[in-house]
Amino acid sequence: MATLEIATMRSRLSRLCQECQPHLARQLSETLPHPTTLLWNTIVIGFICNNMPAEALSLYSYMRNSSPNTKPGPYTFSSALKTRPCIVTFFAPFPTQL
Repeated sequence: MATLEIATMRSRLSRLCQECQPHLARQLSETLPHPTTLLWNTIVIGFICNNMPAEALSLYSYMRNSSPNTKPGPYTFSSALKTRPCIVTFFAPFPTQL
């Protein structure tokens, strides 16, 4: 994917996330033959910003396991860690299972 195409797609994905539609952004990204780490990061952050930590972690996990050419980088990992307070609150009765 060319740099201009990546920038255009990232802009579209970011806009969808800003409009509280990160699920639609994810669906759009699934139509791409080889999404880049930058595009994945945009959607992970979109889920986090829309208070959807479970979806962000699910996408992070999917990213780690699905594509041999696209792996999460340090920014992706740190973004996924931002979901931890929400996940801890969600699993409050079972904190040792995290």
